[in-house]
Amino acid sequence: MMRLRQLDLELFGGFSGQSFDFGAPRGDGEPDFHVIIGRNEAGKTTTMEGFLRLLYGFPHREPYDFLHQRKNLRVSGVLDIDGTEMAFTRLPNREPSLRDARGAEVPNSALQAHLGGLSEEDYRNLFCLDDATIERGGEEITRAKGDIGRLLFSAAAGISDLSEVLDRVRAEADGLYRKRASTTRLASLKKDHAEVERQIRELDISAAQYRKLKQAADEADAEEKRALEHRRGLFAAKAQLEARGRALPLLGEIDALGARLVPFATWPARLDIDPETLVRMLTDQATAQSREHALGAEIDTLRAELAGIERHPEHLAISGEIEALDALRSRYMTAELDLDRRRRALSGILQDMRQVVARDLGASGDVDPARLVLSSAALSDLDALRDAMRDAERLAETERSEVADLADRIVAAEEAQSKLASEMSAGSDLEEVCARFDIDALSQRFIAATSAVEPARGRAQGALDALSIKGQSFDTVPTCPLTLEEAEALLETVQQVTLRHDTALRELEDNRAELAERAARIGRIKATSGLIEDAQAQSLRAGRDDLWAEHRAKLNAATAAEFEEAMVRVDTAMDLRLSHAADLGTLRQHEQDLAALEARASLMDQQIAALAAERQTALDGLTSAARQTGIGAPMMPETFVAWLRKLGTAAQAAAELRRLQEDHRETFARAERLIEGLAPLLRREEPRFEDIVAEAKAILTGQRAHKEKLRAARSRIDDLMGEREKRVAKLADMERKAAQLRHDWAAKIAKLLPEAMNASLLEASLKPLHDLRALDTERIALERQVLGMEADQAQFSKRVRDLGERAGVEISEAPRADYDALVAKADEAVAAEEKSLDLAQRIVALDEALSETRRTLDDIRLAVEKMARLFPEGVETGSLEALRQAVSTAAQVIGDRGRLAHLERDLLATLALADLDAARHALAETSQADLRARFEEVEADLETAEALYKAKIEARAAAVQELRSIGGDAEVARLVERKTTIELEMQEAALRHLELSLGYHLADAAIRRYRDTHRSAMMQATETAFAELTNGAYSQLRTQVDGASETLLAFDSKGMAKQAQDMSKGTRFQLYLALRAAAYEQLAHQGTSLPFFCDDIFETFDEDRTRSACCVMERLGRRGQAIYLTHHRHVVDIAREVCADRVQIHRIGV
Repeated sequence: MMRLRQLDLELFGGFSGQSFDFGAPRGDGEPDFHVIIGRNEAGKTTTMEGFLRLLYGFPHREPYDFLHQRKNLRVSGVLDIDGTEMAFTRLPNREPSLRDARGAEVPNSALQAHLGGLSEEDYRNLFCLDDATIERGGEEITRAKGDIGRLLFSAAAGISDLSEVLDRVRAEADGLYRKRASTTRLASLKKDHAEVERQIRELDISAAQYRKLKQAADEADAEEKRALEHRRGLFAAKAQLEARGRALPLLGEIDALGARLVPFATWPARLDIDPETLVRMLTDQATAQSREHALGAEIDTLRAELAGIERHPEHLAISGEIEALDALRSRYMTAELDLDRRRRALSGILQDMRQVVARDLGASGDVDPARLVLSSAALSDLDALRDAMRDAERLAETERSEVADLADRIVAAEEAQSKLASEMSAGSDLEEVCARFDIDALSQRFIAATSAVEPARGRAQGALDALSIKGQSFDTVPTCPLTLEEAEALLETVQQVTLRHDTALRELEDNRAELAERAARIGRIKATSGLIEDAQAQSLRAGRDDLWAEHRAKLNAATAAEFEEAMVRVDTAMDLRLSHAADLGTLRQHEQDLAALEARASLMDQQIAALAAERQTALDGLTSAARQTGIGAPMMPETFVAWLRKLGTAAQAAAELRRLQEDHRETFARAERLIEGLAPLLRREEPRFEDIVAEAKAILTGQRAHKEKLRAARSRIDDLMGEREKRVAKLADMERKAAQLRHDWAAKIAKLLPEAMNASLLEASLKPLHDLRALDTERIALERQVLGMEADQAQFSKRVRDLGERAGVEISEAPRADYDALVAKADEAVAAEEKSLDLAQRIVALDEALSETRRTLDDIRLAVEKMARLFPEGVETGSLEALRQAVSTAAQVIGDRGRLAHLERDLLATLALADLDAARHALAETSQADLRARFEEVEADLETAEALYKAKIEARAAAVQELRSIGGDAEVARLVERKTTIELEMQEAALRHLELSLGYHLADAAIRRYRDTHRSAMMQATETAFAELTNGAYSQLRTQVDGASETLLAFDSKGMAKQAQDMSKGTRFQLYLALRAAAYEQLAHQGTSLPFFCDDIFETFDEDRTRSACCVMERLGRRGQAIYLTHHRHVVDIAREVCADRVQIHRIGV
């Protein structure tokens, strides 16, 4: 057994120093179940891969070296192997890459010896289950169509796509060969082989015929070449005439251009002047001249305007102070508008204060209102004291009412107690009986006993009813001489023998068909004309030998003639046998095969008879057992075995009923005695335990309730009396406190207000004092505002007067008008200054623009002078317009010179001559009319030559085709090579078919053997796990024989059967998980117990089935070590809820 004690991912994947401590081994029977939780991409799969690296090493191409280089990767761990802890470290080195706790090298066999011979791929398939694997497993259930052998084998071997592999092998084998199929690979190759043989037979030729056809083909080829040469000569002549026809117009154009270019011989051959540039220069020159005139006129105008501006520096000096005075001016205007209104408001507030003093406070008119204005703190103290006084008096009044109410309640309670005391209660005998039997405890035991026995009785009766078959029912559980295992063994024997019997019958039919085929072939060969059999040949040779012996004895002409005739007959027969040697060999082979088939048919007849007898023996055993059990009607063996399963269930249910009745016998006896004791007291006819106990409890409950009410009434009177005493004392305290607060209130009023004030007026409300304080606050604010406005007006008038004196402006008695006059003077001075500055800046900018314009005109003049020097003397270039005309003429001359050179090159190229003089000589005394006449003559000859050339080509092609058709192109050799290739392909296809068929049948036989060997234990474990995973939705798994295979059926809680492939996707996943869990338990039972990893496979499970899956993982942990990786927190919560402290939680980055 191997267990992971600790895993250290020191440098692996995204981890650096990650460690998992799985703790010491648990005790016997304790689960070793762990859940590792982490966010997505936290490294859960990396953890599982790290453990595999520890066991098997790092691959050459490591996908988990994205953070640390491969050479730096390091995984360590502590493994508990058969109770001994061993520390290992895996490095990405060459072998050996394993180190022990001291760092010493350890061979890989140190770990492989404890892995049960499993490779890394085997470990992944068997002990590492992820969502992709479980999904492939669910698909495998669908592909297997419920075949129990495939399901068990694929789960135990960890092969999630077994059906797909086997179906692919079967399909490939059938694609190569299938009996009586015409579309397989071998059938297609046989057709191709026959076609090639037919073509080879058709191709045959003699040497003389081949030489004749070869000579005809050579002559046709020579004739074609001669016609081709004649045709080429005519095409060349035609081309020469076409060239001269094109050259004549070219020579005329060359002469005309040469005459036109004579006056321009001294003009430049190349001119780098763009006419468009000259156009732009003309435009720029005109624009610059116009701009020069406009800029001069504008500069003169602006200078005159600048000279006419009148400036006042003294007014400009006060402009900043005037801007600063603007805020004071605003306050002056506000005061001018608002000062009188605020003075009136101040007078009104003083009048309101006097009215409040006289009207609300009752003071005489000579009292100063300011003396009655109290501070906020004093008003708060008065408010609090008045409220406390009023609250104390109100509470005292409320307490008086409570004391009076308590007196009334005490009287009522005493009357209720008297009434209860007058009522009588009875039933002491009933209470004594109930106490003697402890009725409450007995009732619970009776209910528990009834709850256990009645369902068991129902199950027993239901199981007995289920034994009914073909109208026959049973009152008691019958006894069968066979156990279920013995009956299943007999049934399996019947099924296997039946399968072998049917197979033998089919093989016998095939053998007989082959016998008939061999006999027909032998007859066909013997019917062939001229075939001499071995016996006939032996007879001829024997006759010849006899005649030879006679001739040797007599040596006369007659014996010689007879011997000669015999020799001729023997030679003729031998020649015939030699010509039919292949048929004779085939005949001998068929006869040998016929004898073998006849022997095999006889042996198969004996085997079929033995199998039938063996099957009948097993059937007789089942039939005899059915009769001894009491079943009268005949039934199928499968039905009888299924009935035996029901019989076992019925026997178990009956035994369970008897056990429960015996367990609860004492409880039922005490219940009977209780009924006998209570029946006389309650006077009920045919009392039932539940009814009589309920009535007795009701009576006892009533008696206890009456006593409790009487006790509660006495307690109530005592409580009310005590509460009244407390409230009377409390009322006295409240009255003393209220009197003291009223005294404090009167003293406070006398202290804060004049003696002439009446304090009783303030007891109802302190609002007059609050109003008086609010009015006094407004008064103070208005007085402050009036004083401020008067100060602003005085300050503004003074500063305006000072500024007017500095600026030399006459000041009046109206400060605001004087301020406006000063602002106007300052604005005029600022405007004049700004305008002067603007005009000066514009004049400077215009001067710069004028200078730039004059520089542009100078540049244009220099450019014109430079370009004029390119032309010969006498050409007008004095102005831009004249220069542009000269450039245009020069461009035309250069273009004509280029055209002349181009024409000369075309002429020489057309005539294929070296110089112009040779061309003139070749075209001398030649006209277009002469050329046209000669051209038409050549075209007529060319048509005749073209027709002749086509005829020669057709003749040569026909001769060559005739030569090739008789094999001159090695067609026979190619066909022989093709035949050999097809035979090799047929051999390869046959061998491949044999390999695939044998592999498929061997795998199928292995799966059946595995099914037969492990069906019982694995089926039981799978059924238990599947029922637990589905929360009882599928309670049973059964198999149903379907030919050579067995199909898995699942029975739900209602007894309805469903095949595995008909389940929902999630349920198929749970069935595959149950199969894998059963396989793991089987491996653990066989001694291979290794850590089992599951990587987030519960994603398609609901919460209830996730709980069940956690229970399955816990059970696996009891047989080995189960580790579940997830990023779902609810899985952790469910695992804790289901397994409590039996699960260990590990976290990654949480």
